[in-house]
Amino acid sequence: MNMKLISTFFITVLYATLLTTHTTATAAEQSCTTQYPIVLSHHWGLRKICPDDVDAEDCELRESSHLCTQWIDDGNGGQNCAGWQVPVAERHLPPRDYNIHDSNLTRDLSTYHRYYSADIVNRLETFCGVPVYVADKPAYASNEARARSLRNTVLLALEETNASKVNIIGMSQGSQDSRYMIARLPVSDSDPSQGLMRDKVASLAGIVGEHRGALGASLILDAIYFTNVAGGDGWGDYEQDSIWANQKSKIDIALWQNGTQLDLMETPKANEQNLDEQGIYRHYVHSVTNLSRKYMYGQTANNMTYQNSWPALIDFVGDEAASWEDLVNASNESANGVEYFSWAAKIRIWDYGLWSNVEAINFFLIWSLLGDNDGYATVNSQRYDLIGYPNMTHVKTLKGSWLGRGYHHMFFSGRNDDVLSSGPLYREDAPYDGGTADFYEQVARHLANQGF
Repeated sequence: MNMKLISTFFITVLYATLLTTHTTATAAEQSCTTQYPIVLSHHWGLRKICPDDVDAEDCELRESSHLCTQWIDDGNGGQNCAGWQVPVAERHLPPRDYNIHDSNLTRDLSTYHRYYSADIVNRLETFCGVPVYVADKPAYASNEARARSLRNTVLLALEETNASKVNIIGMSQGSQDSRYMIARLPVSDSDPSQGLMRDKVASLAGIVGEHRGALGASLILDAIYFTNVAGGDGWGDYEQDSIWANQKSKIDIALWQNGTQLDLMETPKANEQNLDEQGIYRHYVHSVTNLSRKYMYGQTANNMTYQNSWPALIDFVGDEAASWEDLVNASNESANGVEYFSWAAKIRIWDYGLWSNVEAINFFLIWSLLGDNDGYATVNSQRYDLIGYPNMTHVKTLKGSWLGRGYHHMFFSGRNDDVLSSGPLYREDAPYDGGTADFYEQVARHLANQGF
């Protein structure tokens, strides 16, 4: 055989082998199929579709059109929405009207956004091929109460998939209560032999978390201090709180109804069931306290006034400690067998046509006092690496192109994805240059490539 032909043959075989190896390696690198099932841990509060204080025309600009139950002619060649609701096909996603752990608990949240969009869940389940479980935690509650509810979802995922561990993706406060569950909770409150929840979690991906606290929560506490403490009879004097009437109506809807009584969560403690207005108010203030900068970071912006009555506040809400550091710290997080990864986001340019004036005030106040933020949490607050433990890594801060507005906090819930997503020219560079479902696909891909 001609030597030139032999050489060509071997070069061709070598090239084909290298190409196949590269293709296989690339395919492995690109897989978003994680080793463990994924549990999604959601943010604080509920968000109504077209809130009562938003003009109907603004809703039609701000809300996803598929959430409109009926479009009617406005008489000027256009259309108005006659009502907003989550489609029936998406109501299996939290916040649910039924409780999967206690069939006696019910509520009606058909007019409220899901915590994670159907697009996010479908992408992870169908495209990545990963079992996905979405927590349905108390919407307005302490880190501890939310962590105990999250534990139910994690244990359900392990039971139904026969997996040894789960990957948790926590958004906003969903990151903090996941950290709390991992650091503090046993598998069973009554049977210590079942071990610790940290042994049931492989990784935690924290998305736009508030690990240094939220200035907005601190401002709420300051407002309550001036009305209840300085001008009333203490932290529990809800009748003095001028914003409570509006807040209570939202929280009443979020609470589980067990016959005629209101419960904070499934299997509640004694002070979380059959709640009267005082009890509801206490749990609301507790949740805000746990999100404040004083609690999460041990300090407040500009020496805020509410800290003058901090011991009395902690006593009123019934927290077991006066700060996050007293409960979750290096002793139960550093090298605990769980790997932590964070993703952060910032807004570059405020979009006055999309976001409200109240949100604008919050964004600019945070920016002036604390720096870059996504409208709710600062970038520094969102980064795990700044906590400093060896098992914590920061992966990416999304800010989009210099031409664009950047990324709003609620983008990461999938709420109004067609509205909150920036256009192709304004997004983050690849591979984070898509919508919300694309982002979660990349998070899953990162976890898969890390062996999780």
